[in-house]
Amino acid sequence: AAILILVFVLIRPWEYHDEVQELVEVTQHIIPPGSNAAILKLADGRMIEIGEQPLELKNVQGSVVKYENGRLSYSSGEECAIKDVYNELVVPIGGECHVLLDDGTEVWLNADSKLKYPIAFSGESREVILSGEAYFDVKKDTRPFVVSLESGDVTVLGTSFGVSAYPGYPNYTTLVRGSVRFTSLRQEQVVLTPGEQAVVNISGTLEKRNVDVEEFVGWKDGVFIFKDKTLAEIMQILERWYGVNVIFQDERLKELEYTGSLERYDSINTFLQLLEKLKEIRYEIKKNTIVLFK
Repeated sequence: AAILILVFVLIRPWEYHDEVQELVEVTQHIIPPGSNAAILKLADGRMIEIGEQPLELKNVQGSVVKYENGRLSYSSGEECAIKDVYNELVVPIGGECHVLLDDGTEVWLNADSKLKYPIAFSGESREVILSGEAYFDVKKDTRPFVVSLESGDVTVLGTSFGVSAYPGYPNYTTLVRGSVRFTSLRQEQVVLTPGEQAVVNISGTLEKRNVDVEEFVGWKDGVFIFKDKTLAEIMQILERWYGVNVIFQDERLKELEYTGSLERYDSINTFLQLLEKLKEIRYEIKKNTIVLFK
C-alpha cells in the first residue's frame, strides 16, 4: 500500500488546542479521487469513451486520433486542409483529460468541463470554445489563439493561463506566463500580465486583480490550494472532482474559512478527517453523499 504524505495546514482565525483526541474508529466508505475520463464526440457523430486504456482511431480525411498515457492527440491526414471540422471533448464530474491540439497547444481539462475545437486549425485565428475549467499552454504562432467563453473571449499568441468558466459562477482568467487580452460580452477589455487575473462577476462586470496563480491553477499539477476559502467554496470544488454531494446540516458551517493545500489524488476522507480534528465539524458518509454537522 502506498503511503501518501498530505500537506494540509488548516488555519482558523482563532487558536485551537493541540491536545490529542482519540477518535472512534468506524468503518467508512472511502471516496477515491477522480481519474482520466471523458467522452470524445467526433465530427461523424461517433461517441468515444476515454478512460485509462489507450486507443487509436481514424477521424475525417485520414486524420488519426490517439489516446495514450492520459493524453489525447491528433495527427494530420491528407495534404489538403481540413476546414470547419470540429470535435468536442466532454469531461464528466470526477474526470479529467489532457489534449494536444493540432497546432501543438496543450489543454488540461478539469472535471465537469467541455472543450469544442477544430481537428485542424485553418484561417487567420485559432479558436476553441470552453465551458468549465481548463489550463492552456498555447503554442506560439502568428495567428492569435482565442478561447471563447460564455462571458467573453481570451485572446493570446503564445502563453500559459488558466480559465474557470462554469455556468452560473464568476469566471476567472488567470495568467501564468506571457500576456493575454480578455474581452467581455460588454466589449470591456483588460490586458493581463503574469500574476494578474480577469474576473467576470455574475452581474457581468469585469475587474482585474493580482493573485497567487497557484491558487487557481495548482489543480493541473495535482494540488488544490485554498487561501481564506469558505467551506462552501471548498466543497464546491471537491464535489466536482470526487463526484459527491455535500449536505450542510448547519448553514453557518458554510462560512468557516480555511487556508491550506490538499493532494488532488488523495481520497476525500483525508480532508474530512483533518476537518474533524479541528473539533468544529463532524461528518458522515452515506454512499456518495457527505453530511457535515457541528
